[in-house]
Amino acid sequence: IMPTTLKYKDLESILNKYENEFLLNYSLVDTYNDEVNKKYTIRLNVGSNDKTLSGKELENIQNSFIDYIRNNNLSIVQ
Repeated sequence: IMPTTLKYKDLESILNKYENEFLLNYSLVDTYNDEVNKKYTIRLNVGSNDKTLSGKELENIQNSFIDYIRNNNLSIVQ
């Protein structure tokens, strides 16, 4: 969730700086705008060529991403 004053390009700049060894790519899935906020649905594609990721590893990726978004002054709906 971000203010309507920001553009997707601003969010994309933040997303491009997120680092995780298992992040393969991300994509924009959907948008919703109201008078105050823009809401973007982003799909993260994660994986490894070396192993199957465990539930704990997937949880760590999710928590890391949520923390990253919040540390960049954006909100997230879980």
